Amino acid sequence: MQSTTISVPEVHCQHCISSIEGTLQPRDGIDSVTVDLDRKVVDVAWDSEAIDLAAIVAAIEDQGYDVAGTS
Repeated sequence: MQSTTISVPEVHCQHCISSIEGTLQPRDGIDSVTVDLDRKVVDVAWDSEAIDLAAIVAAIEDQGYDVAGTS
């Protein structure tokens, strides 16, 4: 299991949380997703054998959010 923090500067409300968590949580390989509005980040725990980071970032961007970086 890996974890990463994804910077998403545009998150600012409960709808943003629902949108991002709702698109990531059901995906195979995603263990947990937490959106932090104060830090404007998405913390994701994921299985690198089932999904890659590029797919996670693409899923967030497909919801209309720009990803500013990962760590």
